[in-house]
Amino acid sequence: MIRQMRRWRRGLIWFLLLAFLTGTPPSLQAQGERLVLAFYCATFDENTWTLPLPDQPLNPYRSSDAASIEAHVLQARWAGIDALIMDWDGPYGEDNQTEPNFRVLLAKAMTHGLRAAVAVDATASTLTTLDEVGQALTVVRQQHALHAAYLHVAGKPVVFFQHQEQYPVESWVTLRQQVDPDRAMIWLAEGADLAYLEVFDGLYLRNVAWWDDPGAMLVSLGDEVRSWSREHGVQRVWVATVLPGYDDRVTGSAQTLVREREGGATYRTSWAGARQSDADWVIITSFNDWLAGTQIEPAQSYRNFYLDLTAELALQYRSGVAPTATAEPPPPTLTPTPPPSPLSPPQTPTPPLTMTPQLTPTATLTPTATPFRLPVPAATTLPAAEDLLPPQAEIADGTAGVTPTPTVVPGRYPVEGSEPARPCFLWPVALLWLPAAVAFLRRH
Repeated sequence: MIRQMRRWRRGLIWFLLLAFLTGTPPSLQAQGERLVLAFYCATFDENTWTLPLPDQPLNPYRSSDAASIEAHVLQARWAGIDALIMDWDGPYGEDNQTEPNFRVLLAKAMTHGLRAAVAVDATASTLTTLDEVGQALTVVRQQHALHAAYLHVAGKPVVFFQHQEQYPVESWVTLRQQVDPDRAMIWLAEGADLAYLEVFDGLYLRNVAWWDDPGAMLVSLGDEVRSWSREHGVQRVWVATVLPGYDDRVTGSAQTLVREREGGATYRTSWAGARQSDADWVIITSFNDWLAGTQIEPAQSYRNFYLDLTAELALQYRSGVAPTATAEPPPPTLTPTPPPSPLSPPQTPTPPLTMTPQLTPTATLTPTATPFRLPVPAATTLPAAEDLLPPQAEIADGTAGVTPTPTVVPGRYPVEGSEPARPCFLWPVALLWLPAAVAFLRRH
C-alpha cells in the first residue's frame, strides 16, 4: 500500500509539472456541450463605412486595429460564442491582411479565453491553384494549429473550407493525402454535395437565406449527412448555420438577396431549425459581415440586441431546449452616447446576462458526432456589453487616425517567423518548484 501511495504521488507530481511546462489547459479536450461558432471578417477599413450599408457599427473601426479585434473577442465571449472562424485568404499576398489579423486574433483569443480557426477560401485571389491551397493548409497545420488558442476538437485542429467545389472530389483526395494523410485535422466543406464527404469530415452551409424555409433545409441536410455516414460506416459532422437576416445589395452583385430580420424572428427561426436538425455544432453567419448584412455585432439601429439574443439562443441549444420562432418586438432605434473605449478604466457594468455558460443540460443529448464545448469564463467577469466596443475611427474627413500596430503577446506567437513555439506561459512558476519536487522524489 505504501509503495502504491508513493507511485501515485510521484505520478501526480510529474503530471502537474508537465501541465505547467506545456502551458496547455487540460480543459481544451473537455467533452460535453455543443460548439457555437461564428464567421468573422477582418478586411474592413475606413472606406468600408462610407458605403451605403443597411446598417452601421456603433463605432467604425479598422480590422487591422488590435484593440478592435480585442473588443470583438470580448463581445463574442459575452454572447456565449466558443470560437470565431475568420475568412482567411491564406498566408501569402502583399495586400492580404487576413494573415496578420488572424495572428492577432489568436493572441487576443488566448488572452480572453476564446478560440479561433480559419475558413479557407478556395477562390481567393491569393490562392489561385490547388497547390497554393495545399501550401496554405501546411502553414495552418505547422504554425497556426500549434497555437493554444486555435480551435481543436478531440485533439484535432478544425479548418472550414469555402467554395471547395472549385475543384473536383478526386483533386481533394490527392491533396489530403499530401497535406493530411493521417487525417490529423478536421476538414469541413461548404454546401450540400454529399460527394465531398469522401474527403471532408463534415458539411455546413455558409448562407441559408436563399431558402423560403431555412429550418426545413437544415433538417433535411442534417438527415442526409447522418444517412451517408451510416451507409459508409464513418462519422461525419453536421454543422447547422443560423443567421439574423441578409442584405447584400451594397455589393452590386447580379444576384442580390434581402431577407428581413423581422425584429429577431428570422434569427430565432434559423436557430429552431438548427436545433431540430440535431446539429453537432452551430455556426453563425456572421459575427460582423457588414457587406452581407448578416452581422450580430452591435449596430446603430439595434445596439446589443443580437448579442443578447445570441446568448439566449446558444444557451437553449446547448441545454436541449427548442428555441421558439416567435418574433421579439423590434429593438428601438437609439442615438447612443459615445461608449468608452474597451481599454478605458472599468466602468460600472450593466446587469449581466441571465445566462450561465456552464449550464447543466436539462435534457440528455445524443449527438451524432463529437460534441465539444470549450469552457468560457463566467459572463459576470466581463464589463457591460456596450463597454466592449471597438475604438472610434476618425473618418469624418475621409482619413483615419493613428491605428496601433497589431501586436501579439510576447513569448506566445511571433508575428514573424516560421517556427512559433508552443505557449509556455507558466514555465517560470514550474521552474521555481522543480528543485523541491526533485528533492521530494528522492526522499520517497
